[in-house]
Amino acid sequence: MIEHDTLFIDVIVPLSVANKYTYRVPREMNDLVSVGKRVIVQFGKSKFYTAIVYQVHSNPPKEYTAKYIESVLDETPIVAKAQLELWDWISYYYLCNPGDVMNAALPSGLKLSSTSHLTLNPDFSLDEMPYDHFTEKEHLILEALQASASLSFDDVGELLGIKTVHVFINKMIKKGAVVIYEEIKDKYKPKLVSYLGVSMELLENEHKLKDVLDALEKKAFKQAELLLGILHLLRSDEIVKQLGLVKKSTLHNRKRLKKF
Repeated sequence: MIEHDTLFIDVIVPLSVANKYTYRVPREMNDLVSVGKRVIVQFGKSKFYTAIVYQVHSNPPKEYTAKYIESVLDETPIVAKAQLELWDWISYYYLCNPGDVMNAALPSGLKLSSTSHLTLNPDFSLDEMPYDHFTEKEHLILEALQASASLSFDDVGELLGIKTVHVFINKMIKKGAVVIYEEIKDKYKPKLVSYLGVSMELLENEHKLKDVLDALEKKAFKQAELLLGILHLLRSDEIVKQLGLVKKSTLHNRKRLKKF
């Protein structure tokens, strides 16, 4: 074929990245791609995502070698050109990335990615379907989902022995057999602060406190130093006195123990 028969597409990927990315279209898919359709693309070394075709053209990227798209998911566009123009406006007006707009605009069922998980549709019953309604590979997926609550796309790939499973899963979604969801990982980690204190029983009984200090000085001198440091702060620092506790970092960072 001549050079202009090689097509490239600019796509929006469902990630918080600033740019649209260019991919090459295999010649056998030239008639399948159009603006607004979903395509499966590899992004990075091993991740695959559902991208939206933003533009079709014949210009290869200059900065990098375009990867081939894996497959085309839709027979007709699911996003109209006017919607893509609206996405551009939202991205410009609210200073956000195109992928963020895409993520907000599309329901999760239309965003298939390597990080997605699938589970059986609660309204689906395999007994009500004729056996030949599903392919052999689809039956393998259904049997695995009956044994496990959910499967990642990587799990499905290992089960079927193939690299990309998006086409199979997309067909099963259309048949109403499975639903997909994004696994939510809690990125928030609470900051934990260690405090040290002295029991009220010791603070209110000087004789018992003296006995404890004497015992520690003989067997655990460092602990005796620590106890003395806490007692000093409890009596000299108004904030510590009100709280009744001392930050562990205060004792170490200020090296208070050296004074005792």
